[in-house]
Amino acid sequence: MEELQGSSFDLSDNFIDPLLSPEINCTGWHKSITSEEANREAELFKESNYMKETLHEVSKRLGFGYDLTFDAVYDIYSICSFDKAWYYKSVSPWCAAFTPYHLKVLEYYEDLYYYYRSGYGNPNAARLGCHLVQDLIYKFDNMTNRNGTIDVPPISLFFTHSVMLRAVLTRLGIAKDIMPPTHINFNPSTTTRRQWRTSIISPFAGNLAVVLYRCQNSKYKVMFYLNEQIIDYAGCKVGLCDWSYIYNSFAELVNPSICNLDFCYQTGSSIKITFTLWTFILTAYTVLL
Repeated sequence: MEELQGSSFDLSDNFIDPLLSPEINCTGWHKSITSEEANREAELFKESNYMKETLHEVSKRLGFGYDLTFDAVYDIYSICSFDKAWYYKSVSPWCAAFTPYHLKVLEYYEDLYYYYRSGYGNPNAARLGCHLVQDLIYKFDNMTNRNGTIDVPPISLFFTHSVMLRAVLTRLGIAKDIMPPTHINFNPSTTTRRQWRTSIISPFAGNLAVVLYRCQNSKYKVMFYLNEQIIDYAGCKVGLCDWSYIYNSFAELVNPSICNLDFCYQTGSSIKITFTLWTFILTAYTVLL
């Protein structure tokens, strides 16, 4: 880490970084993700025929003479994902309970759950991710205005929770479907074509890299990589964006007064949310000469 930064630094396990974890003591955020509106679509999909069929078939495959509850089946699904992530070369016995169809149904439920909590379905998600995008634009703007001679580390690394990864993607306009997902527009034959798939955009060790290139013609280019895959960013050519286009899209963020978290400080006591750090963002700012 010191080699990347060019200087030594101390790390503390007691420091809550408002840039990386603004949701920790944000009452407004907590209220928005626990509201009836945030959970409506996922809850309605739990009552759909797709889900009822899945619960019945999974229960039958496991030898039960009755249908397991949604919570029981979802727990098996979650253990399946953890087990497969840990032993990715092996066939997980927990995953044997499901057919590909069942996995699509349960994935869609999960996508609805996160879309309306930390995605485009929650207006506060973009607000939450605004400061990290602001930091990105500010640093790139300084580098390009000084032709890459500014005395800053060539790379910035941020490690945080999957909530912030989805919030940043939302603020950047990445993984946005034309038609928002709802409990009534699930289609098993086309579900893999959706942009918002949490198993793809924010998996275990999910990461986002944003790279600034300075080409031989002195023009700056930007590329976004989500989980090591190039993003075909809207308005860019095969994912390679003119820096001027990206800057103009987010120029307002250079203003320090933008990206306020006023919605966090509503009347009421502060609520601290604890979580396990199992997903991270890797945002890289690199200038290639």
